[in-house]
Amino acid sequence: RDGELLNQSAEYDPERETLTLRETGEYTVVGFYEPPSFENANSPGFTALTLWDNRRPTGRAATYFLMKDPADTFDFLRIRERDYGAGLRNGSLLRFEGVSQFDSFYVVLYGMAAILFLLILFGSVSLIYNVFSISVSERTRQFGLLASVGATRKQIRRTVFLEAGYVSLFGIPLRVLCGILGIGVTFRLIRDKFYAFYGVEEVELKVVVSPASLALAALAAYATVLLSAWLPARRAVRVSPMEAIRQSGEDPVRPRQVKTSPLTYRLFGLEGMLASKHFRRNRRRYRATVLSLFASVVLFISASSYCSYLTEMVTGIYEDRDYDILYEWGDLSQEQDDSLTMAQGAALLGSTPGVTAYSYARVMSTETDLTRDMLPEDTAEKLLSQETSEQTVNVTLYGMDSETFDRFLTQQGLDKDRFHDPDRPLGIVNAQCQTFNTDTQRLERMLLLKPETQSFTVFVEDQEKWNAYLNSPESESATGREWQAKWWECSQPYTLEVGAFAEALPFGLNGRTSQIRVVYSMDVIEHVIPEFQGGDQIYLKTADHEKAMAALEKTAEENGLPTEWFFDLYAVHESDRNAVTIVRVFAYGFIVLISLISVANVFNTISTSILLRRREYAMLRSVGMTEKGVSRMMMLECLLYGAKSLLYGIPVSFVITYVIFRNVDTGYELAFYLPWGAVAIAVCSVFLVVFSTMVYAGNKVKQGSLVDALKSENY
Repeated sequence: RDGELLNQSAEYDPERETLTLRETGEYTVVGFYEPPSFENANSPGFTALTLWDNRRPTGRAATYFLMKDPADTFDFLRIRERDYGAGLRNGSLLRFEGVSQFDSFYVVLYGMAAILFLLILFGSVSLIYNVFSISVSERTRQFGLLASVGATRKQIRRTVFLEAGYVSLFGIPLRVLCGILGIGVTFRLIRDKFYAFYGVEEVELKVVVSPASLALAALAAYATVLLSAWLPARRAVRVSPMEAIRQSGEDPVRPRQVKTSPLTYRLFGLEGMLASKHFRRNRRRYRATVLSLFASVVLFISASSYCSYLTEMVTGIYEDRDYDILYEWGDLSQEQDDSLTMAQGAALLGSTPGVTAYSYARVMSTETDLTRDMLPEDTAEKLLSQETSEQTVNVTLYGMDSETFDRFLTQQGLDKDRFHDPDRPLGIVNAQCQTFNTDTQRLERMLLLKPETQSFTVFVEDQEKWNAYLNSPESESATGREWQAKWWECSQPYTLEVGAFAEALPFGLNGRTSQIRVVYSMDVIEHVIPEFQGGDQIYLKTADHEKAMAALEKTAEENGLPTEWFFDLYAVHESDRNAVTIVRVFAYGFIVLISLISVANVFNTISTSILLRRREYAMLRSVGMTEKGVSRMMMLECLLYGAKSLLYGIPVSFVITYVIFRNVDTGYELAFYLPWGAVAIAVCSVFLVVFSTMVYAGNKVKQGSLVDALKSENY
């Protein structure tokens, strides 16, 4: 009636429904077709298509436009909305084409893409730079010899860049091939997730290789290699031939610069003092190793933050329930066995093979008027204008089974006796909602009641008054506004007392919502609202929803229960879960990729640095230092490497985390948090990788001849 829906709690009487014949027409059937997308699956009839008849201007009209540029769609609609009331009906296609009505969508999308690109670029440059830096350090004497026989700086610089070119010639095609194979395998493994995500099983997501994208990737990789080789090449040409040949000018130091504190000797002994002097004497190699570890810490923590915020945003957008199958016990037909109570039916269905958990509740929908003094200040600014002083909000009341309700009270640390008192029934309230704010262009969370709220009033329709109105001649000519006003007149106010606020609710009641939810134990709900009338629902958690669904239907048939009131919500929301799964697969894959880059970077830098110092270790062993002493000195160096890199890496990672948060917060409201789990993993991993690399490289050094090591030119 006038586009308004009747209150769902109103009693439906099929005898009152009538079909009024307005006009008749004769049509020729020329064919049959599949149900169209715009036809409701629950429609009581079928849709017939025919030509537009200008003699019948009544009814709604739909106009279909094909845009040359999809990006112009919303401007096109805004211009014509004044005349035709234009509305969008194809938003999914536009989103897949990268077109959105809100600028925040582009800010988040391109912002996250830019952060991802910079993280990968930083990791690649760091790894490749260290490779070339080490290569140049190993060949310093060679460059000195070339310079002594007439090689110019330009020729030496060209030598380094030619080396970079040869590395790119073989490395870039291999990287591109690995990237194509990697994404192809990923698509292959999660292809069924994409089927449900798009809602069309015939669609198969394949890897399509574009020459333009390959050229762009190769160009970006080559630019990264050149950028990474530029600094080592510059350093190579600045060393004089004599210093390069004698290996004396790479790290010039003064005596005061290698002086260590007496406390270092007392705490760590001779080995600690030598380790400290080494860092002061070989500043360049020390900085290269710390920089490598620093880059690894920043990359890992930043990548973890990136994936964490991205996953939280996608998970929060899609609805997530904590049960799989719903059974509408309260909507059962007259075939139901009256001797079987809902508690017995829930226990019967809950014991079906494949069901891992169950609960049941009586559900009733009501409404409340929230005044400005009841709303938190930030919520009042969003919901209320200067002219309005109150906001009508839906309230759902639950009478939960006592076992599930008491288990939840125990988890929350609440007193069971307080919530089972029939003289003063208290409810557990969840007043959090999530809605899209068109003004700020982002998905925001709101608290609908102040935390100090002790009670509020809900309005429940008086069934007798409402049915009397429905049967009266007055209702037949009423408009939607008049129906709504009359419903309020037929409603009875009830005061609900708040026992506790909770972010989560008992099993079966959790899920994203835009209303207030109040949960009572079923044994006290009728003391809150006499003659509590609502639908009874059973919530079932399963190990395999398809097998459990078949088993549940069999159990229902054997016990005389209708099977048409089972709803497999797991299948309904499969596309939502698949979207989250896809994001997580790519997110964790990105973390693994960054971790491999970081480990390779650290291992290559530290192992090469130690191998270059085999002459130093040989000299220490030749003057009497034991193998145990050398190992201890190397372990102390590990502590210094790790501590210094974490000292700089963790704060920088926190700054990048905040940048990621600000970008996501542009389109999705969430609280800022630091990835302490990733920080703990990074701290442990840094020392584990460093110690492992030290052990590996140390064993390689010990295997060589002491005399050959003393003759080594790389020092």
